Amino acid sequence: MTRHAWLLALVLPIAAAPALSQAAQDKKTDKPQKVQAPRWPEMSKADQSKGRKWLKLLASKKDKTHQKASDELLALGVGMGDLMFKRMTDSPRNFNERIVFVLEQILKPSHSPLIALHASHKSTFARRYVFKKLAMFGQDGLTPVFKKARKDKDIEVSYYASLGLVKTARDFDALDQIFKRCEEEWGEIGDEVSRYLADSRSEKFRPWIYKKLASKEITEHIALLRVMRSIAPKESKSLVRRFLDSEHSILKKEAINTLRVIVDGKKPIPLKKITVFQIIKMAKAWKVRI
Repeated sequence: MTRHAWLLALVLPIAAAPALSQAAQDKKTDKPQKVQAPRWPEMSKADQSKGRKWLKLLASKKDKTHQKASDELLALGVGMGDLMFKRMTDSPRNFNERIVFVLEQILKPSHSPLIALHASHKSTFARRYVFKKLAMFGQDGLTPVFKKARKDKDIEVSYYASLGLVKTARDFDALDQIFKRCEEEWGEIGDEVSRYLADSRSEKFRPWIYKKLASKEITEHIALLRVMRSIAPKESKSLVRRFLDSEHSILKKEAINTLRVIVDGKKPIPLKKITVFQIIKMAKAWKVRI
């Protein structure tokens, strides 16, 4: 819970309570209110028994059986979430993907605090899934959870936790980690980074962008232009202008695509589809606009 959210949790109940006499106020103690830990929705004993049965049958080798189990678990709803997370395992004989199929249909952003309860799951698969969901949902109040997970021994868990930190806390250290991977693995993770960091644009990233602009490495400038498509607001267009005059065609192409995204809200053009003639024409047009 963020400091702001924590203060609201304390202030709102007080603001809503009827005024007390001075004498009553004097008798009141200043004990801080306890923040109730998140809990998965309770289920009746009958539903719990039914859920355990169908969760076991979800592992069946028979298509009809595991499909029926999936439908029944969906019908039971989010109350089964805790048990499904607990059944994830790194054992070769797992049915993780079937569990994920069900969870994908019942988990919502509001369930983030519940998902975070499994942040220290012993299964690497489970931790990866936990932080994929938390990063995608991007809910406030989970900064401590993301920061701890950045130290996870699994590089993918750390990566998704960093995406979550960039998205929710505008964390520069986490952004550096994402930037490094973008520089080296853009072909593999570029679309994913863009998808996860959608709606993350902020002027708060400007100091970080300035720092990367100071680099003399072309590869860093390429990665910067690509990352800026996700984090830079429209007002950052002037920072891209210098690359329209670059002697390197790849930088001109990336600059054009970055401007398409942050200014016009359009998708990047595949680099192979931009001809030399088009580069010159589009670069000139953008210099007039910005």
